Amino acid sequence: MTLTLTLFKRAASVACLLPAAAFASVQFTDGVMDPAQFSAAPLYLQPGTTLTTSQTASGNPGTGLQALTGALTGQDGYSWTAGYIYGGFSYDPAVSGAIAGIDFSLDRAIDFNDGGVPLAGATITARALILQNGAYYMAVSAPVAPTGYVTITMNGLQAADFGLFDFSANTLDMSVHPDFASGAMGLGFAMRGIAAGYPPGDTLTLNGYADNFSMQINAVPEPSAGLLLALGMAAIALRRRSMRG
Repeated sequence: MTLTLTLFKRAASVACLLPAAAFASVQFTDGVMDPAQFSAAPLYLQPGTTLTTSQTASGNPGTGLQALTGALTGQDGYSWTAGYIYGGFSYDPAVSGAIAGIDFSLDRAIDFNDGGVPLAGATITARALILQNGAYYMAVSAPVAPTGYVTITMNGLQAADFGLFDFSANTLDMSVHPDFASGAMGLGFAMRGIAAGYPPGDTLTLNGYADNFSMQINAVPEPSAGLLLALGMAAIALRRRSMRG
C-alpha cells in the first residue's frame, strides 16, 4: 500500500494512491511551508539571540519558511537551533508497520551578514526531526557550502542515524535512538545557525530558510496474500506426502 500526501505551492491538496502491494510506503511533502501548519519545537537560543519564524515569498520557488534572527553584538559569535514538527501528519509503526528506513529531503539556504555586509565561509546542514514519546530525535546531514538554495537529501535513514536532541542544552546524544517498531511519531525538520570567531564588536545576523520538505517512511515489507496462500498450499502438500509415507 502506498499513501502519498502532497501540499502543492500556493494551494494545499491531498492525493491518496492505494494500489495493492505487499508493503507500505508513506510520503509527506510540503512546498507551501506555512508556519501555522508546524508546531515549533523548543528553541535553543544563545543568550542575547532572538529568532522569529514566518513564511517568505522567497522560497524555491514560491513560498518557504524563514527563521530570522535579531542582530547580535558584543560577542564573538552565536548559535541557535529551531525545530518544526508538522501538525497534520504522524506515523505509528505499531499500526502502519515497522520502519525499514526513512528518506528525507529539504531545500536549505542561509543569509549570513555583518551589519548588512554578506559574510562567506558558513556551511549549512539539513536535520530530520522525529518527536516520539515527548522526546526529540535528530539526524544531521553532512555540511555543504551555501549557494542559494541547496537540496540536501538523506536516504535510508535507520534508527541509529537519529540521536536524542536536547534543545535546552543544544546537545545531540547519538547513543539514544527512536523506536522504529512502535510509538507514534511526529515528523519534521530542524535548522541550526552557528557563527564563531568574529570580533565582539561585529553585528552578526544569521537567518535560515527552508522549502520543499519531504519525508518518506518505508515500512518493513510484509508477505503478500498470494505468497501466504502459496506457503499454505505447500505446507498442506508436504503434510499429505508425509501422511502417505
